[in-house]
Amino acid sequence: RGRAQAQSPPAQSRTGVRRCCGWAPPGVPTSPAGTDALPTAAVSPAMQAAKTVRDAVTEASEGHHEAQVSMVCRKKFWLVLLCLSPLVGAVVAVAFFLGATLDNSAQAVLAGEHAVAATRSAIMLTTASSRLVQTIRTFHLTVAAADVLRPDLPAGSLSPSANSQIINTACASLRATAETGNQARIINATGFEVARVEIRNASLAALSSSSSLSPSAACLVRTLSELQDKGNRDYFLDAVGLAPGALYVSALDPNIENGEVEIPIRPMLRAAERYVNATTQQTLGVSVVNHAVRSALDGARETIAQHAVTTTSQFSAADTSAVATERILIINSDGGYVIGPTEESEWGWVLGNSGPGYNVQLDS
Repeated sequence: RGRAQAQSPPAQSRTGVRRCCGWAPPGVPTSPAGTDALPTAAVSPAMQAAKTVRDAVTEASEGHHEAQVSMVCRKKFWLVLLCLSPLVGAVVAVAFFLGATLDNSAQAVLAGEHAVAATRSAIMLTTASSRLVQTIRTFHLTVAAADVLRPDLPAGSLSPSANSQIINTACASLRATAETGNQARIINATGFEVARVEIRNASLAALSSSSSLSPSAACLVRTLSELQDKGNRDYFLDAVGLAPGALYVSALDPNIENGEVEIPIRPMLRAAERYVNATTQQTLGVSVVNHAVRSALDGARETIAQHAVTTTSQFSAADTSAVATERILIINSDGGYVIGPTEESEWGWVLGNSGPGYNVQLDS
């Protein structure tokens, strides 16, 4: 369900390139080796382009351990799947026809350009996930230190001083992220919100933490009547089963309020951590932080659009039609489009749209 344990990256190369057919990351089906192999004429450009991709991605992802590239050969497509951190649960995919009329050197250049743009897009999302982890850790540890939670704590039962402390802590944590819609919550052991704070105004939240601005000016504190039951949400069900100290981080999903998808869609990453009684290990509740990642996705979309313009301009008019078939996609682990060929193709798995046009597995 998107659970990820926060841990240090394994000791390995920052970027690894696989050149193969019949292999894909989870969620991307492959054909048995050899049954869908690329035409012989197409393999040579792919192999020649591999070094270009490796060098380009190494440069673009310098300092970002989460960005790793794998090459997947399927049918007439060469998919470069850049797997994001498990904290995001998404991939950036670059798909283009190896059967195009570009010569070997042009294909190598194109592969490198694609890899750089895909990696930069991925880094925008991994940066957002890193900020989310920092926020949930700060929020969770501060509330835990306050020692105000009790088993089956009803909503509205916190003392005024404890409630004020949680609200101020939540607001201070969220102000560092400065995006409207971000939330910090305490949920009791049965799944009902005990306290909930949201960014009211991103421009105010972006002010220095040393500012005299009161928390309520930047943050919206939800009243008792506005608190919701989240006991059936995946992030709560997964979080209450975590080992002490473990961290849950969701995949990219839209915001849901009162059981309905918020329209227009507000993409979110969520992190959660369980509070336990140190002696009995009994669950006391869960802290949850929502981070809106619209700005990160908009940045990735802008990078992709600029990449398309820049790449096309590098080729002759005769090659432009071949280059125009290229595209960079952001997909979830099941192949659904987060950034797809068209805006109408995006978030299909949430909006009840399935079939060709809404999933890269069906469109390849």
